[in-house]
Amino acid sequence: MLYEISGDAGQSDGVDDGIVEIAGPPGTNIGCMVVSNSEWAIVIPENTMIPGDGVF
Repeated sequence: MLYEISGDAGQSDGVDDGIVEIAGPPGTNIGCMVVSNSEWAIVIPENTMIPGDGVF
């Protein structure tokens, strides 16, 4: 589940700021997921797992 998406991560430069948090059961493979909006896209690297605290 997408936990938090922000177009402004609180940085002072105002350029390319953004954060995405993904929450789920620890150990869930989220590799190769694509997160995007109309301005950017990221691909989470293969075999990336949600860590023990449940938030990536």
